[in-house]
Amino acid sequence: MTLKDEILAIEKGFWTAGEEHFLAHVDDQCLLVFTQMRGLYSRAEVAASARDPHRWSNLRIADVLLHQPREDALFLAYEARVNRATGAPYRALIGSAYLRREGGWKLTSHQHSELVPEESA
Repeated sequence: MTLKDEILAIEKGFWTAGEEHFLAHVDDQCLLVFTQMRGLYSRAEVAASARDPHRWSNLRIADVLLHQPREDALFLAYEARVNRATGAPYRALIGSAYLRREGGWKLTSHQHSELVPEESA
């Protein structure tokens, strides 16, 4: 498995898995930047947002970019198309930052720039 594959597997879990995935893969603190909120949150606070593992469906990831400026840090960017639990389409450019910690890669920052959904999203 390549580094890109490993990070994408973790990232996809943030969309499709539940609270346990977040507890395993989020750093002690994580900077979140969304249209409706921004702030520095604890791992437990971020994980609590994923108590419903069915909040997203039909995830499609495209145009993946991975930049690793240091051995212990990397940045991931991609376009996500997904459906909310209500079935409404959601489309966004995503940026995530990871640090290599004891126990693996941990998400330390995550940002969404929402795009206008397309008809087929």
